[in-house]
Amino acid sequence: MYPEHLERRDDLQGSRRGTRWLSVLLLLIMAPALLGAAPEQRAPGESFLPFLAAAYAVTWAAFFAYSFYVSRKQAELRRELDALRRALEQREGGGTSQKSSPQA
Repeated sequence: MYPEHLERRDDLQGSRRGTRWLSVLLLLIMAPALLGAAPEQRAPGESFLPFLAAAYAVTWAAFFAYSFYVSRKQAELRRELDALRRALEQREGGGTSQKSSPQA
């Protein structure tokens, strides 16, 4: 395993990359709404429709990004748990032969 401070730094760099990716995604989604026609050129009921669509898209994008992040962390925790189980089994396997011998 890596030292704890290196694992934290890797997690921090990964979250920064994720934040940058999400910022770019938000900008790409919001660009059509921001570059759309001025409100006076739109029909009365459509003035904020592009913003509503952009907010809806951003919400779903954030949901899927979070779901991906959680599934990745869950897989990482599962691998760590399996490694701990193997280490515990090895320790118990070596410890049982010592416990079975009579102590004087």
